[in-house]
Amino acid sequence: MARPLADRLLHALHNLAAVNPNNARTLPELAEATQEPADKIRDLLSTEEESGHIKSVTDAKSERRYYLTGLGILRAVSMLT
Repeated sequence: MARPLADRLLHALHNLAAVNPNNARTLPELAEATQEPADKIRDLLSTEEESGHIKSVTDAKSERRYYLTGLGILRAVSMLT
C-alpha cells in the first residue's frame, strides 16, 4: 500500500543525510522539509520508528532527533528505482 507522506518523510531524512545519530533531525526540521504540520509528522515518526525505519535519540538539550536506520535507508532508496 502506498503511503505518500511516509515516503516523503523517509526521502526527506535521506536527503538531509539524517542516517546516523550525529546527523539526526528535529521534528520542526522535518515538518519544514516535508511542508507538513508537526502533529502529522510526529504521528508518522512514531509509526515509522515502530516499523524499524527510523530511530530517535535525545540530544544534550533534551530535544528528540530522528534518523534513518539501515532498513529505512533501503526503503528510501528503493522507492527511487
